[in-house]
Amino acid sequence: HMHLPRRNGAPLLAALLVLLAVLQHCAAACSSGLDCSLNGECGGGVCHCFPGWHGTSCAAEVAACQRHPRLRNVVGDTYHLYVAVMANKCPLSDWQKNSLVVHAVSPTLEGPYTYADTAVDVWAHNPQVLTAADGTLLLFHIGSGAGGHPANCTTPSLDRSRNMHSPHQHRTPDFDVEPGSTLHTAASPEGPWTPLPHALPPCNNPAPMLHPNGTYFLLCESSRLYSAANYTGPWTVVTDVGRLSGGVRGTYEDAFLYMNTKGFWHLLFHVYNHTTPCGNCPGTIVSAHYFSTDGLHWHTTSIQPYPNTYQRTDGTTVTLATRERPKLLLDAHGVELALVNGACGVPSCPPTPACACKRQFWDYTLVQRIDQR
Repeated sequence: HMHLPRRNGAPLLAALLVLLAVLQHCAAACSSGLDCSLNGECGGGVCHCFPGWHGTSCAAEVAACQRHPRLRNVVGDTYHLYVAVMANKCPLSDWQKNSLVVHAVSPTLEGPYTYADTAVDVWAHNPQVLTAADGTLLLFHIGSGAGGHPANCTTPSLDRSRNMHSPHQHRTPDFDVEPGSTLHTAASPEGPWTPLPHALPPCNNPAPMLHPNGTYFLLCESSRLYSAANYTGPWTVVTDVGRLSGGVRGTYEDAFLYMNTKGFWHLLFHVYNHTTPCGNCPGTIVSAHYFSTDGLHWHTTSIQPYPNTYQRTDGTTVTLATRERPKLLLDAHGVELALVNGACGVPSCPPTPACACKRQFWDYTLVQRIDQR
């Protein structure tokens, strides 16, 4: 029997009702799929996460142990990596002069990857390849890729500016080198890549997606969403996603737009701040996640989808100063196979903020398989 405390001979029913309300609230972790970050289904007040996600609200991505840092689109039995490389061994601080897009290949997702060719010349940065409805390969990137005069951070005898330039890329003489982004197209992963001047709207860090209904979508500045019937445009503003309340706090950039197997819209971001002095960087802010049922009305969570650490197959944990430019490798059905990031290979560089270590130290492309169990 339960004996309730009494005050003036009456049981404290109010206290019991409050306790029952709290217990009921704790048990009811969700009321719809939105409470499960659209990465799971709500059943019986509990989120049942889709493969690759975990947590009470399915907000954290499950990454398997890391083997080799490399990856990108898969064609046939070959994996193709399109990644930004700094020409002439220059640091990332020279990215607006020396960044170009390199194409590398591997028979396995984990690599190692072998250099195949330079897809797009300087300056070109943050590449993402999308397959169009007609099978054309679309390479979106920051910069024009029209060539130029990259800085030489090597000795004259080691200057690689000539052999790093693409011998296959089509050049347009009047293709101006200017701020913004560019679309290159090719019939095969090996190129040649042809620029389509003025095909994109004013855009920084372009994040493209091809909807199952054949519509092309493009997120620019990690906020403004465009749509077009064809990848050549014209592009129409759909909505401005903006910054949502209740999310991870910091500066948002490097968006990646995709649709999962259930037809829900998702956005991954790199998030950073300039206030973390970075002693050993555990818990450094690096990521955020938005989700939507229709691409118009967006929601978020305060939980980071991935941290600034990863575990290697030998059991050791690697801490990164920063983990940026998130991309997902998706199969033909939208299943998330691997998470791809640009990473800074040092754990700290005090007193410099963690997000700025990348300008001084070695950076690389990090790929982790996503655990589908």
